[in-house]
Amino acid sequence: MKNKIKYIVFLLLIFFIISCSCGKNYDIIVKNPTEYVFSVNIDSIKTIIKKKFSRKQFYGLELSYKEYDFSAGIFNKTENYNDFMLMELGVIWPKSKVYFNRKNVPHNYFANYHLHLMSINENQTMVQIITTESGIMYKSIIPVFPHFSPYRIKKLPPTTVEEYEILRIIGKSLGIDRNMPPIIMPEKIIINKRVCD
Repeated sequence: MKNKIKYIVFLLLIFFIISCSCGKNYDIIVKNPTEYVFSVNIDSIKTIIKKKFSRKQFYGLELSYKEYDFSAGIFNKTENYNDFMLMELGVIWPKSKVYFNRKNVPHNYFANYHLHLMSINENQTMVQIITTESGIMYKSIIPVFPHFSPYRIKKLPPTTVEEYEILRIIGKSLGIDRNMPPIIMPEKIIINKRVCD
């Protein structure tokens, strides 16, 4: 009986320690730009985005836009008429450049990106990358409701690395990527993916 009580106390202590670590803040300290003003008109930017991202070239993400919409109506808003979404629709995720486990192995990274285009004038367009969801994705022992998916997402702040990569791809197409600041890699963040499942 004493052993059972010790075991239960031990399990409660472990549960308490894990639950206390759930509130840990995973802020990215060093951030990359998530918007850029390009010296071309909005139609040129739209053409580049369709050319560079429509064949799942960017981490296998699907490109969605007004004429090819599977983004749950984001393009119905007037301010989003010229916009694009890069969305994850499969079960293959890129490895994170920032979030790692304790064995220094990168977690599978999940993110959706809203490419918001704003025409400043005839020859200038601002592209803003808004991350709508981000986190690490992994297999779960228990299926996730309501769709009984075997995968779980632990929501985490966007890294800003991928966001700036999108802007640099557009810049490279325009031949100005050399004038853009280089990508800054934030420090690695170690995450135990089982915490707070």
